[in-house]
Amino acid sequence: MRKDEEHLKWCFKQRNGIKLSKPSNNLEKAYREKARNAIKSMDVNAREGITEWAVSASYYAKYFIVYALLSKIGFKCEIHDCTITLFEYLFHHTLPSHIRDELRKSRGDRVDTQY
Repeated sequence: MRKDEEHLKWCFKQRNGIKLSKPSNNLEKAYREKARNAIKSMDVNAREGITEWAVSASYYAKYFIVYALLSKIGFKCEIHDCTITLFEYLFHHTLPSHIRDELRKSRGDRVDTQY
């Protein structure tokens, strides 16, 4: 079993982990809007020199668009690492590696900056 498959197995067992849900266009739309708002926040914070929140908003813009896609196809998850791993697993054949790497790097940057 691949490492990501083992992690996904763990994620499905967690209370707030990966769950199958009814595909939702409304939820997808709401998370796309959250992504747009995060981009606006990133821009404002960057212009104001508030790097910590600009980095955080940058990550959330990426995360929310991933969550929007997963909501549209019928998944929900409250554990960020599990959400990202599921996204990578489902789309690894079509997902350019630089997008995966940027999402992971952005998450790490947010953690490093805020904590």
